[in-house]
Amino acid sequence: MILLEGGRLGEGASCRNGGLLGPSFSKLGVDGLERQYGRDQVHSTIRESLVAFNWLVDFIKEEQIDCDLSLCGRFRGASHPSHYAGLIEQAEELAKVVDFPAIAVSRQDQFEEVGSNAYHGGVVYPTDGTLQPAKLHRGLCHIAQQSGVLMLEHTKVRDVSKQGASYKVQYDGGVIYADQVIIATNGYTGGEFDKFKRRVIPIRSAMIATEELPESVIRSVMPEITCSWRY
Repeated sequence: MILLEGGRLGEGASCRNGGLLGPSFSKLGVDGLERQYGRDQVHSTIRESLVAFNWLVDFIKEEQIDCDLSLCGRFRGASHPSHYAGLIEQAEELAKVVDFPAIAVSRQDQFEEVGSNAYHGGVVYPTDGTLQPAKLHRGLCHIAQQSGVLMLEHTKVRDVSKQGASYKVQYDGGVIYADQVIIATNGYTGGEFDKFKRRVIPIRSAMIATEELPESVIRSVMPEITCSWRY
């Protein structure tokens, strides 16, 4: 198996992201999604999201990857008083589809979770977590190398074409033939793969980085925190 990387291994979002870990559930809620896409498709997608989450957690533990994995939970706050009931309703809808616990937190109690009165209550998803993405990437690379995968950096793929029962992969420096090809360029998909580039949907994401914070400051913001981030 060969991995061809146009830049450096782990470059971009693979290592520079927030490291949040949990199933991805739409803000529309289960009912909202069902109205748009139908019950069967929505329930299947939600279940698959939870399967992927559980698989990754199990994989990290089984392979003993040192990536600061901690299932410390996530608080989702209501930014307006009218939003609180909706958050509770969405959590209840979700519980009917998959086993994904949620705990309602009133505004009176939220200070114990987030050390702030800026929200109007919210919901805690206790099984969500966090990890250090650069450490996870390093662990995955080590496993791949131990398994005999050849990983080449600064090796840009220029074209992939079907050649009979196999694929011809042209890259800077040569050509290889493979029975299977995975194009994993995502947000960095270039003009060489316009077909895939047109299918990429941009999603806005934001995070901040600070100097390493003392534990007292971290706990003043997140009193219930049981994990620490050291990027």
